[in-house]
Amino acid sequence: MTDDVLMDKVFRAFDVDNDGYISDDEWVIGMSIFLKGTIDEQSKFCFSVYSTRGEDGYISREEMFLMLKNCLVQDIDHDGKVSVEDYKQAVRQETLLIEALGPCLPIPRCKDTFLELIADDKHKHK
Repeated sequence: MTDDVLMDKVFRAFDVDNDGYISDDEWVIGMSIFLKGTIDEQSKFCFSVYSTRGEDGYISREEMFLMLKNCLVQDIDHDGKVSVEDYKQAVRQETLLIEALGPCLPIPRCKDTFLELIADDKHKHK
């Protein structure tokens, strides 16, 4: 992570008691969730990072636009636009960026089920 704003938000998510310091316990619990948490724990953590207004229970439209603005990290040649080459290069560097603007690929479970169905159907018609 190299984005200062995002790092500040991650710090605040770790700093549960909001005292401006990360205690040993906060560090261990935060790293545990950060690295090995359940999907629910990691979702709650990420939500707290993305929601800049604290614990209001929502991510505002303005916060979403700010996050989308950060997607311009894909603008490799810094011309203010993301070309297909920019996009491909950014995805090669960080595969999570492939769906940064929204999901457009099937989830692995659905993809695997579909491929199994095709394979089964192919064997039946031989």
